[in-house]
This record gives sequence, C-alpha cells and structure tokens, in this order.
Amino acid sequence: MKFSRHIIFYCFLFFPGSYSTLGQNTIDSLSAVIDRADKYALPELHKKAGIIYYRERNFSKAQMAFQACVNAAQNINDWVMAGNCFNNLGGVAFQQGDYVNGILFYRKAIEVYRQNHQDTLLGDGFLNLGLAFKRLNIFDSATVNFYKGVQILEDTGSKTGLMRGYNMLGNILREVNSPEKARLYYMKSLDMAKSLNHALQIAKTYNNLGTLFRQRGALDSAVTFYRKSLVLKKDKDVPRLTGNSYYNLAITFIDLQKNDSAIHHLKKSNEYRLLSYDYVGLGFNLVTLSKVYLQKENIAQASYYLHRSDSLAASVSFPPELIYNQLAMQRDLFEKQKRFREAADISQKMIRQREAILNSEKQEVIASYEVRFGVNELERALEIEASNRRKNNLIYTLSSMLGAFIIFFLIYYNYVKQKDAKKNEIRYKEMHHRIKNNLSLLSGMINHKRIHLKDGMARKALQSIGKQLEAINLIMQGLYFSKTANSGQLDFGKYLKGLIQNLFGSIGTGNEQYKIVSNLDPVLLTAEQSNPLGLVANEVLTNIIKYGQNKDGTWTVKIDLHEKDDLVELCIKDYGPGFKTQDLVKTETHGMNLIDLLVRQLKGEYSYAGDNGGNFTVCFKK
Repeated sequence: MKFSRHIIFYCFLFFPGSYSTLGQNTIDSLSAVIDRADKYALPELHKKAGIIYYRERNFSKAQMAFQACVNAAQNINDWVMAGNCFNNLGGVAFQQGDYVNGILFYRKAIEVYRQNHQDTLLGDGFLNLGLAFKRLNIFDSATVNFYKGVQILEDTGSKTGLMRGYNMLGNILREVNSPEKARLYYMKSLDMAKSLNHALQIAKTYNNLGTLFRQRGALDSAVTFYRKSLVLKKDKDVPRLTGNSYYNLAITFIDLQKNDSAIHHLKKSNEYRLLSYDYVGLGFNLVTLSKVYLQKENIAQASYYLHRSDSLAASVSFPPELIYNQLAMQRDLFEKQKRFREAADISQKMIRQREAILNSEKQEVIASYEVRFGVNELERALEIEASNRRKNNLIYTLSSMLGAFIIFFLIYYNYVKQKDAKKNEIRYKEMHHRIKNNLSLLSGMINHKRIHLKDGMARKALQSIGKQLEAINLIMQGLYFSKTANSGQLDFGKYLKGLIQNLFGSIGTGNEQYKIVSNLDPVLLTAEQSNPLGLVANEVLTNIIKYGQNKDGTWTVKIDLHEKDDLVELCIKDYGPGFKTQDLVKTETHGMNLIDLLVRQLKGEYSYAGDNGGNFTVCFKK
C-alpha cells in the first residue's frame, strides 16, 4: 500500500501538468488510495486533490481534502505544510461566505508558523490575514496585520515577501486616504522589485502609483506611470492586467478632456479584456465608450456601444454599480435624442437601483461588524473550551487521589464554578460596552464621511443610517443600564423620551421649539422587539421633523404607549400641515419600505395617515 501511494505521489510531482487534467474518476481513485492508507499518508496528495476541487469550485470536497492535509501533516510533524493547508482552508471558507471561520483558519496558520519558528511564513501569514480583512472592508484590522507582516519580513530579510508587503501597505493606506504614506511604501516596493528584477511586480506598482496620482489630481504623472506599467505588462503577456492599465489610462484622459486618446485606449483595453475573458471589465469599457462618444455628440457610436453593453449584460452578471452606470448612460442618450418620456422611466429605474446599492453598502457595513464580532466570540469560545478541557484533566487527575482529598476536591470544584459564573457576568457587561463603543465609532465614521461627500443623495442616505445607528445605540444603553427585575428588558417609554431629545437636539432645536404630549406605560421589551420598534419610531419621528412643523416654526407631538393583555400599541401623532397618504408613498419610498419590513419583523400591524397632521399607529403582541 505504501509503495503504490508513493508511486502516485511522485508521478504527480514530476508530471504536474497531467494532474491538472485528471478526471473525476481519477480523483476519486486517489481519494480511495488515501483512505485505505495508514495515518502517515503524504499530505501533498491531499493538498493537490484540494487544489483540483477548489479550481472546479467543489468547495465542500476541497475543504475535506485540505483538512485531511492538515491532519496528515501534523501526524508527520510537517508544520510548514500544516500551515499552508490552514491557509487553503481559509480561502475555501471565504469562497463559501463563511468569513468568520475563514479568518480563524488564517490565524491558525499564523499560530502554527509562530510555534515552529517559521518567521518568513509567519510574515506572509499576516499579509494573508490582512488581505482577508481588506476584502471585508475592515481596514483598521487589515492595516495592523499588514504592518505586522512587513515588520517580521524586514527582520528576516525576505525581499520577495517585502516586495508584496510594501505594495499591500501602499494599497490599504491609499484606501484610508493617507497618500504620502502610500507613496512611500509604493516606492519601497518598487525599489525591492527592481533589485529582484521582478518585471511584473514593477508593472503592478507603477499602475498603483498611477492610480494614487490620479486620485490626487496629478493627471500628467498618472499618465506617465500607467504607460510605464503598460510597457512591462505587454512584455509579460498578462492580458487581464494589461486591459486594466489601458482602462486606467483612458479614464485619466477623460479627466484631461482628451476624448480621442481615451477612445483609443478603451478600444485597446477591449482587446485584452476579451483575451482574458474579463467580461465585467469589458462592460465598464463599453459604457465608458458610449459616454465619451456622447460627449463628442456622436449619437450613433454612443448608441452602438451602449447596445453592446446591454447585449453583454444578458449573458454576464454585472455588479450593481455597472448597472447604474448603464442606466445613467441610457437616460442621457434618451435626453439627447429628446425622448423625454423614456428618459423619465429610466430615471425611476436609476432611483431604485441607487437604493439597492445603498442597501447593499449598508449590509456590507453590518456584515463586516458581524464578522469582527463573530471572530472575537469564536476565539473566546475556543479559549473557554480549552480552559474547560484543562479543568477536566485536572478533575481526572484528582479523582485518582486518596479518598481524603475527595471533600477538598468538591469544595474546589464548586468554587471554580462560582468563579466562572462571575467571569461570564463580567464578559456579558464587557460585550455590552464593546457593542456600544463600536456603534458610536461606526456612527462617528459615517458622520465624518457624510461631511466630506459632495453627492447630496449620498449625504442624505448616510445621515439616515447615522440616525438609525444612534437609535440602536440608545437601545443598547437602555438594556445595559436597566435596573428592572427582568434583566435584559428595556423600559421602552423611557427610551422614547431619550430618542425624542436626541432627534430634536440633532437639528439644533431648543426645548421651547417643540412640545411633547406623552402618555407612556412602563412597557418592558426584549432586545429582539426593542430594536425594530426603536427604528420604526426613529423613522416616524424623523418624518415629523421634516414635514410636521407648524406655521410658527414649532412642533407638537403626541405619543401614546400602552400594553394590555400582552398587546402593545404605539401611537405617534403630530399637528403639522398634514399630507396625502399617496404623496407619502411617493416621496418616502425607502422609509416606508423600512417601516413595513420592521413591523413585519415584529409580526404586527400599522397604519399611517396624514389628515390633520401625521398619525402613525403600530400594534403587536409581546
């Protein structure tokens, strides 16, 4: 059995091209050989099988193969291979959308390298972990891990790793708007790549420098670096990267108002993107070509390239931003042709697409926060599990002692349990603090971003998200400081008073400018019901601030909160100018959709009327 296993391995080692063309039957036969072999089966076989499954996007089998690689490598103390296969497991988890476990696998690889003094691989491991966080838009964690990786690689003197690490640091610093630091690390990467005569990395760094200068408005310098990148990429025959550089050059020429040069480079980009099967990139090219030709008043060519992009969209899944750009181009073309009715229809589609993009961005922010929180919780659970395992070993050891120690052991065990209970209580309070602090940090980041945005729609959307986060933060504070007999419940009447003060305070109104008439029962709600109901109240009160102002510039709001037989009813009414319900639906589509979604989450019912001021009522069962 060992002989046949080694024969298979060395065949694949010396003829790797034949392995990549293996059929499913051959892979299954390989798996059967591994299964029948002893526990010292070569981990390389598992790893190679995992790579084939990964390329075929059979991620469940790839995960099994890489896990088998880890086990086999640990059996023979091949820690380098074990760490590499942990990295592979991280990549598979990310492909399956399991970001929390993906991060943990990358960290396991780092731990294996650290324990076995594989310093160069340890530095590369931190770079991989940084890339994973960057992919999730968790830029602070990405930056920290890139710095760690670079520092270790500088200590080991690994030029190849440093070449990559400096470039990654430059990219993340450019993302977080630190252009001078980004340029410094790009130049370090460039010097390292030149010392290694690594033409492709030189080309990539030139391209990144071009993007950095374009973002800073130094367009002539950007053109110079993009052209340097192109020369090297064409020599290395990398069509996808070459197509990207041609596209970057074209965008820069558009900024320079050199439309003919932009058209030439866009068409060159088309050729390379077709060669690399980069159809999404081709879609961006076609829409941009249509835009440039429209600026040149060439309606026929603009229509031609827009039609090509529409045909491509029928067979390729375009990202939301590209779909929005297509719609904007179609609208501009209709307006140029004086087809105003069709342009108006396209504008409505653009509004819906923009809302979808904003919702998607909001979900990405929430997802990145959940990943960060999930990773911390899983690591804490692993620590508790390890602690419990040590305790069980201690219990087993003590159980073998003389009977005289039994009573002492029982007293000690009871003490440990009480201590764990106290620790859990401390962790619970710490979790509340962290959630509150992270929500406040996220709200501050959103407000900071909103201030620097020029797009009015984007500022309005970020302002709405910021107020929703403040509403959630207020709920978390209420839950944490709750002194009621029922722990973990919120006095929602008190919460409403705080919410009103926050919302009116956020627009700079004094207490004399608004009057609140309230009749609030002490209704206790869990976090599962407080969060959606708090967001509903936030939306309604925000609309009142916008549209419920009296002629004398003041607001009068009446709020009733009652509970009877576990049935909760919240009524919010203003005495402003009022509105027609159909007008509300037209102007506040996103807000009403959000209210409808949240009330359904509560499994309740609501009504919203505008006669004699706004009148909102929601009713649900506790």
